[in-house]
Amino acid sequence: MEFSWSLYEHISPDLRMTARHVKYLAYLVFLKVSLLLINLFLITYGLVDVHYREPEFGLTMTIIPVSIIHAILAATCIKKEYMPGMVLVIMFHIAAIVYLVTRLIVLTGDGLLASTLMKEEMLLFATFALVFTIISIAFAVLCVFNFGKGLKPLLQGQGTNNIPTSTSALELNPRHLSIRTMESERMSKRFDID
Repeated sequence: MEFSWSLYEHISPDLRMTARHVKYLAYLVFLKVSLLLINLFLITYGLVDVHYREPEFGLTMTIIPVSIIHAILAATCIKKEYMPGMVLVIMFHIAAIVYLVTRLIVLTGDGLLASTLMKEEMLLFATFALVFTIISIAFAVLCVFNFGKGLKPLLQGQGTNNIPTSTSALELNPRHLSIRTMESERMSKRFDID
């Protein structure tokens, strides 16, 4: 209930705007979970399966900081609605999918890397990371389609709560469905029953 009220108070009572914000939040959640699962897989795969064999071990461990930078870039670009950055982010998602598919093929194959300890855990991490990365791409595309539709000012804190106080006249505030002055709204951001 508090989450719904917070969305209504800070974002907008408009259902389309709320749906855009929920898609944005869902993308961030799937991005974080896929980052966690990819890193769990990479650590397990690098330390158990590859086991310090170069150059694959170094390349596998290099993916960890790249995935963290990718997540930071994704969160920044989605919040600022930066289209070229989001194209790069989606390309990184596709690269992660390709990498995970190739590792799943290697782990389920008949080669030397397929007969290893903790194979089931690696398959579990890789499979869930693949699923969450695919869902992340879907939400990233949905968020890109929502660029330029009014969510950017709300995400950057320039929304309805930060209206400049150029006038102290009474105005109708649809968020609280009451008439309030700008000063009284600034003092209390919660719904009060008088």
